[in-house]
Amino acid sequence: MGNVVESKPVGNNIGPWVPLIVGLLIVAFPLFVYVYKGKELLSISSNSASSSQLYVPTLPTYDNVIVATTVAPTLTVLPTATPTPSPVNNNNFSLDYDYKPTKQAKGTVRIPILTYHHIAKMPKDKASRAYYVTPETFEKQLAYLKAKNYKVITSQQFYNQVKSGKNPKQKMVMLTFDDGNKDSYTNAFPLLKKYGFTGVFYINNKRLKISAKQLKEMSDNGMVIDSHTASHIDLKKENNQSVLNSEITSSKSVLEGITNRKVVSVSYPGCTFDTQVVNTAAKAGYKFGVSCGKSIDHRPGALFGLSRMHIYSDLENFKKRLSGYWVMP
Repeated sequence: MGNVVESKPVGNNIGPWVPLIVGLLIVAFPLFVYVYKGKELLSISSNSASSSQLYVPTLPTYDNVIVATTVAPTLTVLPTATPTPSPVNNNNFSLDYDYKPTKQAKGTVRIPILTYHHIAKMPKDKASRAYYVTPETFEKQLAYLKAKNYKVITSQQFYNQVKSGKNPKQKMVMLTFDDGNKDSYTNAFPLLKKYGFTGVFYINNKRLKISAKQLKEMSDNGMVIDSHTASHIDLKKENNQSVLNSEITSSKSVLEGITNRKVVSVSYPGCTFDTQVVNTAAKAGYKFGVSCGKSIDHRPGALFGLSRMHIYSDLENFKKRLSGYWVMP
């Protein structure tokens, strides 16, 4: 019988290697994990703006609050807000004029001063008609001021506003009446009261056409009684200081005695004045002096030669002059 070769099981051949293989796996697994994670981090880093920056994932935001990516934000739809309308300002200087206002001079305060003489029926003498406004037209002018929301002011209010150096928030106008004519009491005064307005009446105390009692009545009912000097002389032609004192200074004290109120301003007869006249008026305690002119703008530092717009018996011309236009009717 031939020799039989005995075969050995394969398992018996690798048995001695098992501990070595297990040991290698234990050592290699952490190294594999480390290499894999390194590649993942390297991939993330390459997509960032700079490899030196910390990677922070971008999350959606709602009203500037970070919302978790796993939870969809619940958006509340708010009703569209109804805006509160701004109040209509009918007093704005760029609004509510029939004629666009002229450009205002720099450093001035805009308040029209309007001049009247007679509020009465037109005379037959054509040469005198420029000094007359009929009661019917005068009332239309007052109604226009009311409709356009003008504030008709006293001489003291005018002074306060111009001294402030600022345009009024509400359109203002000062209505002045020279000479103290009887129709100032019989016609102008009742119409002004009807519309709730005031007027500044420049009176010559030595040639009164309105009685002292009537002047007091007007003053007690909101009218202003200021000075047009004592006897309406041409002040610029008078060099005698004592005469100027009598005309300017005494007139103020006499009128204050009648009304028991301060006289604030003086109107120069014939619109003429000079430095001596101005100095006398300032020394007497007047706060400003009015003349004639073509402007509705006034400088706070030049209060003793203020411009006034003469008013005619014409409504459209009245509107234009309120806007600063010197045009004839």
